[in-house]
Amino acid sequence: ARLKGGASGGTLASMMETIEAIRRDRSLLKLMVNPFSLAGGFKGPKQPDDQGADFDDWADAWTGPFVMATINTKNIHRSHALRGHPWGEGFSYSEKMLTGKPGQGDKGRKKAHALARFTKLQNLALGFTPTRALLRRFVLTQPGDGPNAAAREA
Repeated sequence: ARLKGGASGGTLASMMETIEAIRRDRSLLKLMVNPFSLAGGFKGPKQPDDQGADFDDWADAWTGPFVMATINTKNIHRSHALRGHPWGEGFSYSEKMLTGKPGQGDKGRKKAHALARFTKLQNLALGFTPTRALLRRFVLTQPGDGPNAAAREA
């Protein structure tokens, strides 16, 4: 499967507002970096780093960061806690994006490392108010815009 379409303007607006909220209240950063922050006080084991390039043995392919992993991981751990920890309190979860086909080797590795570098650069750029303003005005999809139905279903 290939990642098709584009980002929803509402998703991007939510991401930008989260960054703005953290700039206003630095204590929110602890919530954002804690994968268990929605799990009702549960403090689970150290979780895998989702921001780097890694080879996934199960998929036999290279992986890189997935933009929604930080949020999705919190939701997974919340659901796990609400259900009484059916996979045990040592449950570990990470979410990455395949950057190549199984067995692709070096091409997938290069894509994974490029994606990891781009993600770090994106996060750095979004950390600065002037950069966010320029991206919001000239580059990013606006709320209410985004992929059409055909692109979402592709």
